[in-house]
Amino acid sequence: PGGVLPAWQADWVGAVVREHAGNPAIMAYECANEANEGHANIGAWYGSVVALVRSLDPGALVFTGGGHSSNNAEVIAGFVRRSGVDAFSLHDYYKPAGSLSPRAGIFNQAAEMAGVPWYMGERGFSIPVNGGGSTDQEVNAANLVKEYRLYLGGDQKTSRCYGMCYWDARFNQRESTTAYP
Repeated sequence: PGGVLPAWQADWVGAVVREHAGNPAIMAYECANEANEGHANIGAWYGSVVALVRSLDPGALVFTGGGHSSNNAEVIAGFVRRSGVDAFSLHDYYKPAGSLSPRAGIFNQAAEMAGVPWYMGERGFSIPVNGGGSTDQEVNAANLVKEYRLYLGGDQKTSRCYGMCYWDARFNQRESTTAYP
């Protein structure tokens, strides 16, 4: 993506935002899923999206959708500041279940530097191939509660973490978006 939002993207974003502007059920708009903050123009592209969203829905929050590939807090914070987003997310799949991401401290430091909160936007471990979880739902539930407490506990690695989205929930039936062994 370039620094200027192409017309077709602006038309699409504009249509979505106009449809939902002012709707109290919309917590935030997410610009893109897993865009790479290392791309030279991505911060400016995000900034264009943020400006467009706010011009159409002035009270709206705008978030990133993870994809922060850097392990350098300064790189992540610079991207967040250039883009103007209100919060940014970490997408991470790691082992063991029930633990903090090894990158939580980096994201917390970046959030402190940028002056905005971060959240765990994707985390999944409900099946063994996706992060070391169990096929036992009670075990996964206990691990999930442990993780929520770790992420929202406010220690030095998570003091600016404002939420967590659990990804890849496993229910009593198989669902079509998950590959099963």
